[in-house]
Parts: sequence; C-alpha cells; structure tokens
Amino acid sequence: MEQNKYLRSFGRTKGHKLSQNQEQIIDEFLPKIRPSQDILKAKNIWLEIGFGAGEHIIQLANERVDTKQVIIGCEPYINGAVKVLKYIEENKIENVFVFDGDARDLLDDIESIEKCYILFPDPWPKKRHHKRRIVNFNTIEIIFSKLTDNGMITIATDHLGYSEWIKEVLAPFKYDHSELKTSEECRSNGILTRYCKKALNVGSSINRFQICQCH
Repeated sequence: MEQNKYLRSFGRTKGHKLSQNQEQIIDEFLPKIRPSQDILKAKNIWLEIGFGAGEHIIQLANERVDTKQVIIGCEPYINGAVKVLKYIEENKIENVFVFDGDARDLLDDIESIEKCYILFPDPWPKKRHHKRRIVNFNTIEIIFSKLTDNGMITIATDHLGYSEWIKEVLAPFKYDHSELKTSEECRSNGILTRYCKKALNVGSSINRFQICQCH
C-alpha cells in the first residue's frame, strides 16, 4: 500500500450521512471542478487551504472583479465541501475549483499564487500532535516561493498555543501580526467566517498573520 506523503493535518473527512442529492453532487459534480494540471498552471491563483463550511471561499468568488480569476479551495471534510459544491453548481460560478484532499499534494504543481488563506486550521493542541499542524516551515516556504509580486499569505487562529507556534514558524519571514477582538475588525480583515464568529462569541481573540512577497 502506498504511504501518505505527509502526516495528516486534518481530522475526520466525513461527518453525518449525506443526503442522496449531496451524494450525487459529490459523485457527478465534484469531478468536473477538481483542478486539472492546466488549472494549476494558471497565473495568480487564489488558494484557500481548509475552507470548512465554505463561507470564505464563496465570499472570495463574489468579491473578485474578474470571473477569470482562478480560485482553488482545498477541503478534505466532505460535509463542508458539498455545501460549496452545491453553491457553485446552483449559481453557475465559473473558475472556482475544489480539491477534496491534502492541499500539499497540489503545491508542487501550482505555478503562482496571488493570495493564500489558511483560516482557523486544526490546532492539534496536544504536544505529540504538533507535527501534524499544516502551518509549518516547509509548507509556508513552498507557498511563499510561489507568491507573485505583492502576493499575500493570510493565516488566522483563535488558539493561543498555535499562535505562538506560528510566530516561530514565520520568524524567518517578514510578517505582520494583528490581534483582532471584534467582528468588525475580522470583517475588515476579510476573515469573518462562521468559526471566527463562534470564537469571538466565547471571548477569544483572533490572531491574524500576513506574509507579503513585497520588494
């Protein structure tokens, strides 16, 4: 059996049982919008790693000025991915692609990235699981190497321990860090997802990091 290339950085891939309609979307529509090698060679890709229930990737699709802009969302949790698939299909959204696997399997083949978002990734809080965190030097280094001029990586977490970890990972890079405490602050920074709201509602602050390929 072929070994996984990476330690798994995400939890379960499926939750409650999908409806017949959802199963049909996964079986028939998902294969049509998985990113092909040609898509991965597109210029200035917007990439979201772990889009959860998909609010942010839908927001990106609605905010872009040019529908030729390629957006790729990666989400192995199929119950979250199916919501985005349904939205894309029903609204006939162009140039939004979904990869239902480990985003790192795409990175070598992606040619250039203008925006990359890693919003509220699994913190893997137990020390023995830290090696599974998606934010690590190797992953950030390869994303950074693909950034266009003025390209940006945005990372957000509500987990204090993960925030300290991220600071260590990003130490070799020039980065900006903000602590956000309100919905308005998160909205203005483009990271107000359902999970973000949930964290704010229990009194957590949101640590947002940005790395720019600026000259």
